[in-house]
Amino acid sequence: MTDQFKDIVESLEELEDPIQGGLFIQKRDPRIRVLDVFAARKIGTGLEALLVQIDPALLSGIEEWPQSEGFHVVIKPEGTAALICLELLGPEFRDVFLTLAEDICKVIAPETDPGKAIREMHRLLFRWQEFLKRHRPDGLPQEQRAGLFGELEILRTLFLKILDLVQAVGGWRGCKKANQDFQFPKLALEVKTTRAVTPDRIHISNVQQLDDDGIDSMFLSLVWVDQNESNGTSLPAIVGEIRDLLPHPALSMFNEGLIEVGYLDAHESLYERDLYQVKEIMNFEVGDGFPRMRRHQVPDGVKDVKYQISIDACRPFLSDESVVLNAVQKLKIQIQE
Repeated sequence: MTDQFKDIVESLEELEDPIQGGLFIQKRDPRIRVLDVFAARKIGTGLEALLVQIDPALLSGIEEWPQSEGFHVVIKPEGTAALICLELLGPEFRDVFLTLAEDICKVIAPETDPGKAIREMHRLLFRWQEFLKRHRPDGLPQEQRAGLFGELEILRTLFLKILDLVQAVGGWRGCKKANQDFQFPKLALEVKTTRAVTPDRIHISNVQQLDDDGIDSMFLSLVWVDQNESNGTSLPAIVGEIRDLLPHPALSMFNEGLIEVGYLDAHESLYERDLYQVKEIMNFEVGDGFPRMRRHQVPDGVKDVKYQISIDACRPFLSDESVVLNAVQKLKIQIQE
């Protein structure tokens, strides 16, 4: 994906020295007309910043700006105007900061109301504050990379092939930390990805994950992958394949979901060497007799239930791929009615 904010910041190295007494070297982002927005570098540290020059009246009603380990926001007076300075705090957060700044620029670029643009910026900064609380600045750990690949494989090969594309992406709830990775009216599907040489168990992370109360059809899909550096599909590659399929509304939802789960395009180089080859996808229909725990079985006072189930014990519930396809086809008809 094109990152114009990064391109502008990198071009600042070609500018002449700033006027004496200045704090930043800066260049306006030409995409944004509703506000004066600048990509900048701080003099002395070379750390990146996003500067927004505004009428102070636009700050009315905004009492607090988010701060985080990776960035901070400072409001500085500039004569009769005000300058919102979003500044990077350390080089280890640079990739995240550049993605954050690009996200802000893309969201406010279409706006025609400067007040709304500032509120959108304010909202996005709080979302990124939460991102930095939950995710590392140096990319996803190995287990989460594989898990995301498995979810995207199911999204690509199942739901995007049958459902309306916006509805398919809207049903991807793993990025929102929902109880199941895919949730639709009356149908839920949980994805587990394993890189084990010989898988023998499935890890269940909470007691509601396989609880089908109020759900007509529930499936557990085990995506068995071989991870190597010579053959298969990388995480950035499958992300790119899905993006190529999606129209704008679905693409925006998908990109937001990737950020929620901790995937940033700035980290692509970290993920490109790891290739995943799908060896098998096992679909289990979850219902009566399936080896699992449910909420009503948990005694009062017991919290944070995690457990493992034997794959051998799940085999009587193994479903042919056609069963899952038929369930999704039925879902499509229900949504259209």
